[in-house]
Amino acid sequence: MKFRLLILMLFTLLSAAALPIPSYANSKKVATKDGAIQQALGELNQYAKIQKDLNIQNADLAYGMKKALLIADLLLDPQDKLKIDLCPTIKSLFISTHPEEYEINMSRFLDNLDPSWQSFFDQIESPKDPNCLSCISLRALFSLGPKQPLTDRHAKVAVLAAMLAPYNQGPVGDCFAVNDVIRDHHEYYRHIAEDCTSIVMKGYVERPVNGISDYFFFLPILADDDRDQPVEITKEGLFAGTDLEIFDAPGFAAARALMGGDRMTSLKSDVLNSLSKDVKQKQFKITPSQLIRAAAKAIAEKTPNANVDELAHLGEYAFSCLTNNPILRAVESAFAAMAEDRAKDSTRGNINSCIADTLNQTWKQLKKVNGVEQFKQGFTDACNACYRLLYNLNIPLATVSADGSSTDGGFQLYQRVHEMPTSLGTRVATPEQFRQLILYAVKKVEADLGSTSDTKLIANRLEIMINRDDFLKNVLWNYDEANKQEPDPVQNYFKLSRTPMQSCDGDNPYEVDDIDTGKTYDNHVQSYTPKNSNDLITWCLQLAKIAPAEMIPMDSPQHAFNFMPANPDIVQYIKAGINSAQWLKKKLVIPGMQVAKRQISAETQKALVQGINDYISNALPDHGSYEQLVQHLSQQNLSVQDYSEQFLNGINTLLKADENQASQVALAFDAVLFQSLSLQDQAILEQSAIRFAFTNWNEGTKDIYFCAFFNPRTTQIAFGTIFEDKTHLQPMDEKAWVDNQQWDVDLTPLAPNSLKMEM
Repeated sequence: MKFRLLILMLFTLLSAAALPIPSYANSKKVATKDGAIQQALGELNQYAKIQKDLNIQNADLAYGMKKALLIADLLLDPQDKLKIDLCPTIKSLFISTHPEEYEINMSRFLDNLDPSWQSFFDQIESPKDPNCLSCISLRALFSLGPKQPLTDRHAKVAVLAAMLAPYNQGPVGDCFAVNDVIRDHHEYYRHIAEDCTSIVMKGYVERPVNGISDYFFFLPILADDDRDQPVEITKEGLFAGTDLEIFDAPGFAAARALMGGDRMTSLKSDVLNSLSKDVKQKQFKITPSQLIRAAAKAIAEKTPNANVDELAHLGEYAFSCLTNNPILRAVESAFAAMAEDRAKDSTRGNINSCIADTLNQTWKQLKKVNGVEQFKQGFTDACNACYRLLYNLNIPLATVSADGSSTDGGFQLYQRVHEMPTSLGTRVATPEQFRQLILYAVKKVEADLGSTSDTKLIANRLEIMINRDDFLKNVLWNYDEANKQEPDPVQNYFKLSRTPMQSCDGDNPYEVDDIDTGKTYDNHVQSYTPKNSNDLITWCLQLAKIAPAEMIPMDSPQHAFNFMPANPDIVQYIKAGINSAQWLKKKLVIPGMQVAKRQISAETQKALVQGINDYISNALPDHGSYEQLVQHLSQQNLSVQDYSEQFLNGINTLLKADENQASQVALAFDAVLFQSLSLQDQAILEQSAIRFAFTNWNEGTKDIYFCAFFNPRTTQIAFGTIFEDKTHLQPMDEKAWVDNQQWDVDLTPLAPNSLKMEM
């Protein structure tokens, strides 16, 4: 599985600049007699201020999600009819004069709303099944309690809000699905609207797979780093430094509602008594997750048949839905499941193979029995058909996954109910439950083929083998070579990162595209292995000449994302009409060399020396030698390039760095160097950088792009990330991402069923 690694952690720590507060809804006067709009504007700005002041949740994302909900509600009249004529007014009031990228997409969708959408929204209704998973998501989206009614209006507003909401990868690692949903969310509005509607009304997304409809479900679970960041509250139940009570904060109010604690007048005192009984100070720190669990416990004690864990999960879900649109996240999870629905797709293929390998000897022993090949094929098909894989956005694995990437997100196994294909099924969580799943497949084939003496013999021999004590051990060992390090994998299955029941796998975005669009892309993927960053950007520029002007799935060894041939930086190259080498020299090298050859200033030296010292001080065997190196360099009149190279070489000598350590030190050095440059020089490097791919990542509502930029230390084109507005440039590890690493792309136009909307 491809995840956002911890590659940006270093740069976040190095950066002292805080993210900007969201630009709130316009306060300018716009001619309108609609009191509802003015009320919504006031509510939005008040909500944004609370989120900013509390600093418990990401204020940018909370603001963007709230804005989407308020606009969606305004767009429907009391009879739930679209108010298309209101779109221009809403845009002028709610979209910033200098819009964020999500606001540009929001505006584009509003431009595409026309009377033809009315019939589409007319058919959206609330879920008929009160036990449907989407009922939980809808209640979380609107912060509704379990006894509050869900209406058709809730369903329609939910779909509209999903279309208008910010969306990116977030803290979870299913990038192979996210890049596909992002493409739809930015370009194929009717397609994503249909999927959101299916999630809202049915709780799943439907697609044909191998000519047969299949159903892709989601779990009402979210990964969210905000839940683990401590906040300070008083023993009286106020947030420190404010007069706001804990359950008046938006996230905790939402959690209380979904857990069913709205009418519990004693909830605050019960929670405080639980949390602060041993606390002597007037104030204490606690994480949102801990506070929500304390509330869940208090509610469960006064609610018949309530389960604390289930309530806590609901509360955390509601809290996180304020910064993660649950309908979009549900589509994302459904799309992730699409990557594993065909027999040979990665995780599914691993599961099928580990069963086949473990039974291989048994099949050989049965080879002379009549009908064994037919039974074997039937068993293979039955095994594959009797389970589905769901993507859990918040799997807390015991250790980092086998690919060395992350502990957030992975596939979980569910047994299908054949008589009810639109049913989610039953979780297969333990090795013994997995054994029963395999035995079920044996029984099904025996019944399908008829209970002859031969089929009974084959089934009996298989059952004996499957019920043996060492069968499950061999299954787990065959699933992942790393599992052989655990002598008793059956007893200690929960310690394993990869098992058939739960596995951090799946790394092919083209598998998702195939099923989503009903076309075949993964057989036409173009691959390229660049030697360096100059080689990579040159390849991308050549691709842009022949690529359709849309988001295109792209893949590297670490991550799946979207190539952006329509990005203004690349469009500029196409319009220039010169070869890539000439353009790169003009665009990157010439302005970059101005920075590299400029004499390094005392201010830059001071900032660089301090920043590098903070990074390497614990590894320095002798700090006096570092000071001597700094003093020696300060006495020379050196350019930025020469000073940096000599400084870095000196550091590596002091550290006695091997090749790997030297590479990591160079990466950190370049990050610190960039931040140490004057604002003028930083701007030169940022504005000349070439954005070529949307990473799926974000900081708040700021989207992050992969880019090529000029490194003033090496005077070479380098690889990094940059915000959509060409600020916050950061170098990336080229050895891990670019140098002799395979990149993949498919330039086939991806419009699903000709549903591409005009941009």
